[in-house]
Amino acid sequence: MQLILLSFPIIITFILSVKLFIKQKNNSLSNKLLGLFFLFFGVALFAILFNYFIEYQPVLKNYLYLFEILFYSVMLSLPIIIYFYVISLTDYIKNYNTIWKIAPHFYIPIQSVLFNIYPYISTSTATNPKTLDYTNFFSLKIIFVLLNIIYITKTLITYGKHRSKLQDVLSYDKGISLTWISTFVLGYISFVLCFFLLTPKSSPYVVYIPLLLIITYFIFQRNTQISISLENYEGDLLDDTLLNIPSQTDLLEEKTNTDLDSDKKVKLKNEIIELMKSEKPFLKSELTIYQLARMLSTNTNYLSIVINNEFGYSFVSFINSYRINEAKQLLMNTDFGKYTIEAISEKSGFNSKSAFNRAFKKQTNITPSEFRNR
Repeated sequence: MQLILLSFPIIITFILSVKLFIKQKNNSLSNKLLGLFFLFFGVALFAILFNYFIEYQPVLKNYLYLFEILFYSVMLSLPIIIYFYVISLTDYIKNYNTIWKIAPHFYIPIQSVLFNIYPYISTSTATNPKTLDYTNFFSLKIIFVLLNIIYITKTLITYGKHRSKLQDVLSYDKGISLTWISTFVLGYISFVLCFFLLTPKSSPYVVYIPLLLIITYFIFQRNTQISISLENYEGDLLDDTLLNIPSQTDLLEEKTNTDLDSDKKVKLKNEIIELMKSEKPFLKSELTIYQLARMLSTNTNYLSIVINNEFGYSFVSFINSYRINEAKQLLMNTDFGKYTIEAISEKSGFNSKSAFNRAFKKQTNITPSEFRNR
């Protein structure tokens, strides 16, 4: 019975891995990388379970070398795979468009495989098994920890930068919020901590507890997460080359005020205010800065400068401020008294109730329901 219970999490990880690899509807790079993570994670759990049962079945020691070859390289690969999975959901994945840019990141795991295979294929009698043990111990206790610190930090920093850039381009955050990754990373970090806290006398069940967090992410968050490429939104510009609208790469560079004097700022600011009153573009839930720039016959760089400096908002916060004012009018209008909060959020231009509630409370310090009741 114990064997079945301990094997259950391993079976789940392998099933999820296969599901992600063969998924036809959205067979994206991020799905494949997530599938690779669950595959490697399952192998690591299986190796840990195997090592646990050696205490009760010494005969299994004869096969331990098979798992040593895989285990150390798999463990060293986990933080690297997490990093590539997360950046595959961003534009930063373009920096790794060839195998030669990816391979160096896996140098240490590959070296670990070769190092563990060598004693079994070498004809030399000079190979010292203790040297192999010491090296693997160092890899797991030192190198593995350093790789986790480096790549988890890089993961959070990279995605944080990407999300910050999105706020200057998109007027919504459904599916692109940084909060989705918290459960996934927390589950993995807790797995690492439990692994190091585990003693030979501990039950291996403690290692599998963090898997629940990762499975929770997969079931409840993964389906809402989308891969965002800023280049996809440049299609909003069509062929309006006369607008002198720069590419998203230019937009995301640090902005300066040197190209926009005070008169132009005031003029563009007034044009923005007038447009928001007359045409209410903020009611479009998937409004982008490219679309708004085209409506104003300006470029995105100038538009972003005015929104940031003159209004004191990021693009998404600026648009949401108008949406919230619109929502307030609807909430106070008796004709909309029977409308649900979700319906009000849609009519105000938000693409999700959660985003509406979050933005509304941030600006007013109360929820939409509390505002209606007052």
